[in-house]
Amino acid sequence: MNTNREQYSYPVTVATTKRLLPLSLILITKNMSDNVMYSEVFTPCFMPLVFFIPNFHKYGIQIKEGNTNTKEVLDRTITFGYGWAGPSGVTSHTACIKHIDPSSVITGTASGRENLFKFGGWGIRYSFPSKTWAYNARNGQYVEFEETVDTKTTRYRIASENADQVALILRGKMST
Repeated sequence: MNTNREQYSYPVTVATTKRLLPLSLILITKNMSDNVMYSEVFTPCFMPLVFFIPNFHKYGIQIKEGNTNTKEVLDRTITFGYGWAGPSGVTSHTACIKHIDPSSVITGTASGRENLFKFGGWGIRYSFPSKTWAYNARNGQYVEFEETVDTKTTRYRIASENADQVALILRGKMST
């Protein structure tokens, strides 16, 4: 029996996109609690450069329902960042969706040139001119939003495979 689980793929629906996923992602998805309404996990483009730092092996976004009985938008949280198998620990950030201004949510596409000159590269970066924290896992689609906790407003840009769907959820226009 072959113990290499990465070679097997099974059809699975994650975040309403149908495609074949490696068994390791299916196991991660199945182990998550039932209140996850959106999840994506992938290997960042720069992982071969930081293979000795396990906190950057995977990048992901996870949106959870807070109270599964009421299913209110205000109870939702978004966790994004890096970790061994998805966003976790000090290399990730969790925000309550009620603290995100729906009018501040925008989507776009970033080139390698933009990521390099605006944020200084990939990973967890801060841009002083735009005062934005970027979780750049790769070039491509992103979602940008502002989180206000008490009186402090912080701007984030997160890479996403399905930026439009994440933006709809952050704006409160998509339910489970």
